[in-house]
Amino acid sequence: SSVHNLKGHFQPVRSVAFSPNDRLLVTSSDDGNAELWDTESFKNVQTLGKPTAQSHSGWVNSANFSRDGKRVVTASPNDHTAKIWDVADGRCIATFTAGEGVFDARFAPNGETFVTASRSGVAEIWEARAKGASVRKLSHGEWVRAACFSPDGAMVATVSEDGCTKFWDVGLGECEKELEGHEGCVFDVDFSWVSTAGKDETAKVWSFETGKLVDTLSGHGGQVFSAKFSADGSMLSTASFGRSAKVWNTKELKCGAQ
Repeated sequence: SSVHNLKGHFQPVRSVAFSPNDRLLVTSSDDGNAELWDTESFKNVQTLGKPTAQSHSGWVNSANFSRDGKRVVTASPNDHTAKIWDVADGRCIATFTAGEGVFDARFAPNGETFVTASRSGVAEIWEARAKGASVRKLSHGEWVRAACFSPDGAMVATVSEDGCTKFWDVGLGECEKELEGHEGCVFDVDFSWVSTAGKDETAKVWSFETGKLVDTLSGHGGQVFSAKFSADGSMLSTASFGRSAKVWNTKELKCGAQ
């Protein structure tokens, strides 16, 4: 069910995400780069942040597309920043100082805001075109490893060192639901079917409606840092300590059979 391996990074791959039209993948790594890949040939087509004054100073823990596919937002725990990049030319558009050890950054569906996750135990929502302070803080408690918006932008999911996934009402700033199932830290979350990635070397797929575990993906050979669905739900991408990304055909998974 693992259909392709993407190899090019020379350090562990921290995240992988599809573009909205599923034509590109973006990966990020301990080697300090975010790479763009063609999903037909699965070949590398561009590097965001080749060593310049705009680059992150240290590993890039996450990279994610805006809904229009024209921008990528990256996060680095080393330099405590989130950066927004132009996909067409690889240029850095903006840099945000986003708290102590920022692990993750992802756009809201409207592209006007993005959410970050950090060691400070909170997820923060920022205006993408302004360089001021964050406009909302969601206090998970333990280190927040990842955060993402629901498809309608009304909720944010956070995952943490405590092994728990929490779902927040963005308007109220209140936690509405929790999921528990990984053994140890949870590194990533995605909203389609809810997918999570964990220190227990697995990715898990959940039903958001029932909160029940649907499938567990193993065989990564190390901690799984990232798990995200394609826009049409036909593929699930995972990234792990094994220095490669995997793309799974969801028709061969239990979530694709339902």
